[in-house]
Amino acid sequence: MDVSSGTFSQAVEAIRDEIQRPFTVVLIGETGTGKTSLLNSLFDLDYPISDNRPCTEDPNIFDKKIGDSTLRFIDLPGYGEVSEIDSSRMKMWKEYLQSADIIVMTTYSISRSIDKDLSWIKEIYSEKFPKNMLIAATHSDRLMVRDGWMISLSGETVITQPTQAIKELIQRKKDFFQERIINFSTTSTPVIFCSSTSGFGLLDLTKEIYQRIPSESRLAFSTILTDTEKIGVIPRSVAPDFVSCLYLDAKEKRIIFDSTKFK
Repeated sequence: MDVSSGTFSQAVEAIRDEIQRPFTVVLIGETGTGKTSLLNSLFDLDYPISDNRPCTEDPNIFDKKIGDSTLRFIDLPGYGEVSEIDSSRMKMWKEYLQSADIIVMTTYSISRSIDKDLSWIKEIYSEKFPKNMLIAATHSDRLMVRDGWMISLSGETVITQPTQAIKELIQRKKDFFQERIINFSTTSTPVIFCSSTSGFGLLDLTKEIYQRIPSESRLAFSTILTDTEKIGVIPRSVAPDFVSCLYLDAKEKRIIFDSTKFK
């Protein structure tokens, strides 16, 4: 089949435009689930956050450019404040979410149900359900069972690792979340348990995003989305701010573990 020079040039131009088009990752979820904290932790940013009130009133947009490729993260204001505010933001949410390449929906890891979040997403999509969504179960270090987390110091880095009991709890919660997702979607939706505080699971989240980037742009972002030396790493210098733990043996009247010693 003959292809004219004009047709070939148009095809090349279309490919170039696709490569140069920002690949967009949109973060959405209920207010307070840690969307902005997640973005700050991934790229060492300082968007305002608060532990007692909503902070994001307008989208936070962060572009990571490498060569001709752009990876764009959009942190949207959360839902669930009051119905009047939610109604005023509905048009904005729809515009950003329906044009997103990837949607990262944040939910509390300690939650026993995600049906409210899934119903809200479905409403945005007019009874459809997005096939390009990931679920980030945030604040995972708040999951507590006996012998739950191991916190240690390795050189200038604080390492937080789940014990087997925590791993089993996370798997049970993942299984339950998937059971609920089936009621909304026939498409597999990955669920990643993570924490912007301890760094747990952040590498897994970025790898899920990386796998969905078009192959022509993937190489450019491999160093920033799969870097085991940087993603999810908590420096020793800020450990007292992130890991505030003190365990005492009341019977022996001695300190078993004191995270402030990490500074």
